[in-house]
Amino acid sequence: MVYHLLKPPMPCGIVSLQSFGSQKRHAGHSRWSKIRHSKGASDIKKGQIFSTISKSIIAAVREGGSDPKVNMRLAATLKQAKQVDMPRDNIERAISRATSKEYSGAEQVIYEGLGPHGTALIVECLTDNKNRTVKRLRSVLNKFGGSLAPIGYMFEKKGRICFGRED
Repeated sequence: MVYHLLKPPMPCGIVSLQSFGSQKRHAGHSRWSKIRHSKGASDIKKGQIFSTISKSIIAAVREGGSDPKVNMRLAATLKQAKQVDMPRDNIERAISRATSKEYSGAEQVIYEGLGPHGTALIVECLTDNKNRTVKRLRSVLNKFGGSLAPIGYMFEKKGRICFGRED
């Protein structure tokens, strides 16, 4: 029998820390660093969604006023904002920005083009920089086999339909 190769038994009252599955941590690999990176990525996505909805709110308020009971486009945009849990402060800030005379940076523009397989498209955009928007739209259309082209003669605006809510 070989006794000198075996570990001596632990004395009473002393417990090995490794027996409870403690982790050995390496520098820069803490749990918080993993949370921080994933939270930062989700915050960026939320910010992009919130800014898109804010622009939609601004366009809706300019088009039909700041009362969601009268302005159906605003009501739909506010419903979308509530679905993505947009803070009430951001919504109110967007409405006040649209009603103020100082903010005139964003404007609504309409582009016409042909999509994949010759599909006629009319794209309504809200932008603060027309050149950037047309460049981005042209690149997206080219990517999928389309182009900007005058096709407005194919369409005819008939009117606007609004439905009231029944109680």
